[in-house]
Formats: sequence, structure tokens, C-alpha cells
Amino acid sequence: MVRFPDFYTRLHAGSKSLTGGGVSILLGIICFEGINRISLKLSIIILFLIITNPVTSHAIARAAYYFGLKPKGLLRDDLEEGY
Repeated sequence: MVRFPDFYTRLHAGSKSLTGGGVSILLGIICFEGINRISLKLSIIILFLIITNPVTSHAIARAAYYFGLKPKGLLRDDLEEGY
């Protein structure tokens, strides 16, 4: 992640790996344990991860943008005032 050029690509890579890794581990535990009450709880946690992780990374990126951190190599700024 250190080789990525700016904060936004690092945030994207981190959130994707967190979501994919967390979901994969929890799915592996579900397969290992079998279908029971624990697997239902783990499925709810998977759903929670899938919903909340993109929302939080979007909120962090939006806050960074409005704080003044601009992406590198930006061709068009859709969030700019007056666009």
C-alpha cells in the first residue's frame, strides 16, 4: 500500500482487503462449523461488514476531500463547487 500514489487509492485498497478478507475468514468458519445458530450469527456479521465498510471508507474519503486533500492525477473534479 505504500507504493500507491495518494490517500484515496490507499484507502480503497485497505477497505477492499478488509472486506474481502473478513468475509472470507467468516465464510471459512461457517463452512468449518456447519449450519447451526453460530453460522446464522456469522452470516449477520458478514452482512454487517459488507454494508458498513464501504460506507465508512466513503465517509473518510469525503471528509479528507473536504478537508483539502486532493487526489493526484485528477482529470475532472465532480465534487468541485460550481461544476
